[in-house]
Amino acid sequence: EFVQFGAATLHPSLLPLKTLGRISARLVRDRPEQAHSYDFPPGNPALRKEIAKRSLDSGCSLAPEEILLTSGGTEAIRLCLEAVTERGDVVGVESPTYYWFLEAIDRLGLKAVEIPTHPKKGIELEPLEELIERGEVDALLLVPTVSNPLGSTMPDEKKKRLAEIASSAKIPLIEDDIWGELSYQPFRPPTIKSFDREGWVLLCSAYSKTLAPGFRLGWTVPGRFYKEVMRRKISSTLSNDALSTMVLSEFLSTGGCDRYLRRIRRQLEDQVRRFSAAILESFPEGTRISRPSGGCLLWVELPDGVNARLLHDRAAGREISAIPGDIFSPTGRYTNFTRINCGQEWSARVEVGLETLGRLAGEAT
Repeated sequence: EFVQFGAATLHPSLLPLKTLGRISARLVRDRPEQAHSYDFPPGNPALRKEIAKRSLDSGCSLAPEEILLTSGGTEAIRLCLEAVTERGDVVGVESPTYYWFLEAIDRLGLKAVEIPTHPKKGIELEPLEELIERGEVDALLLVPTVSNPLGSTMPDEKKKRLAEIASSAKIPLIEDDIWGELSYQPFRPPTIKSFDREGWVLLCSAYSKTLAPGFRLGWTVPGRFYKEVMRRKISSTLSNDALSTMVLSEFLSTGGCDRYLRRIRRQLEDQVRRFSAAILESFPEGTRISRPSGGCLLWVELPDGVNARLLHDRAAGREISAIPGDIFSPTGRYTNFTRINCGQEWSARVEVGLETLGRLAGEAT
């Protein structure tokens, strides 16, 4: 079994799996017909109601009727991309950006353009507006709250301005908020969607990062593109897993999720500090690391000349998983960067894994 610094998942010991399991077993016993039936779009009404309630924490006032449940967050984003673009369109992304975004953009016959991004404040607005003025971007795909891999959160005023830019330029903005619930801030940061007045922002999220990786249940608020996204949902996976929607609805409605989130945020913030200290101690001199605003990811800049691809290959030979930085860029930048997942429970094995990875980084030139 690999020491998992690659995949952005939380260790099972950190997740509320026993609670979710008890809820699931009871629902299967007490409501078997509903638990094993189809969950057709737009999805479980009770769950959509709970999501609408929770959206108030991020500044959104949503009606359950605006929400469409999906089979995971990746499906939500893919459906939105399909709905707002045509083959050959250009999608603006952060730099660096989540590598799956780049894969999805490529598979749909689209092109990604990198927008300069501040490591703490998110994308730079001036270069974005210049791209828009020149007609060189057709849609945006952003993670404004606890971005992946930087972990940054845009200031509220920048989110508001992005909503205004999307509306005035009539450019769809797909907002991935999958990490928003894991922000370290005392209060939930607002989404760009909370500033959207004309429906140009398509909000997407899921519970795979917060509750369980195998919980393939996401949702989207597509705004003015609701019909287009709904049509694509019906023609693709059609139904979601009914039992998962029932379990999640109950977990949210009883307050169990809020108690869990308060605990896990503290744990993750502590673990990120611990991982950061270990990396700075074990990795080559000159290594720099991000200071995430939430979640469990560190963006690590290795000294010039270190080849993160070579590091990845050598680490795999030692049963250590790490992700090279160049896959987070459509132009292959960040060759001396790597992303480290701090979601693993701290142990002697993890500590040795980081020490080994640091030693290998010093040799990967």
